[in-house]
This record gives sequence, structure tokens and C-alpha cells, in this order.
Amino acid sequence: YIGQVIAWDGVNENVHRHFYEDKFGENASAEYYSKAYHLDPKTTMFMNEFNTIEYSGDQVANPANYLRKLKEIQQFPGTAGMPMAIGLQCHFARGIPNLAYMRSGLDLLGATGLPIWLTE
Repeated sequence: YIGQVIAWDGVNENVHRHFYEDKFGENASAEYYSKAYHLDPKTTMFMNEFNTIEYSGDQVANPANYLRKLKEIQQFPGTAGMPMAIGLQCHFARGIPNLAYMRSGLDLLGATGLPIWLTE
């Protein structure tokens, strides 16, 4: 599908889950993004995660932790120039959304200048 899709989800939910890092080493996710980028360099690479803005009680993938993981990927050798975007799942299943938390999270993520998509 090289050149035929508008975006790739490099590694899904890699802030909450560490499957590849546990199996193949601490830089596994970043390596996969780098490989995907070199195979399809014009296609945007998304980092897709859940509970980044929809649930303030989940401190694993809060906006600051999301950005830390994003920066790890962006600073990995071979990813310079890789088009990236922020992918936010929005499964609002726990009561009333915390709009102030959502807004501050979107402001923080938006400060990167990267596109933000609601991916699920």
C-alpha cells in the first residue's frame, strides 16, 4: 500500500502498552516508525492513543506523557523529517467529560503544530 494511503498508525496504543518494547527492546516502537517512514516517506505517521484527553484520571497517557513518547519517536535516528500527527481516540464512556481537562490537553498537544485527528 505504499503511496496509496494518507496515514499509517505506526504502533497502536504505545503509551499504554509496551508489547514491542518488552519483546524487542526499549526503542522498538521508534524503530518501527523509522522503518515505516523509510518505506513510505510521504505518508503521515500517527501516534494513536486512548485516554489522552477523554479521561483525566488516567495518568499513563495524559497529554504530557503522550508528548514525551512522541518526542522519543521524533528524536530516534532515521526519523528526521518524518511527517507525524497526533491521533486521539475518543471513547467517552466514563460519565461526563471534563471539558477543562480536554481543552488544556488539546492546547498542549496543539502547541506542537502537528495535525490532531480523532482516530477512533
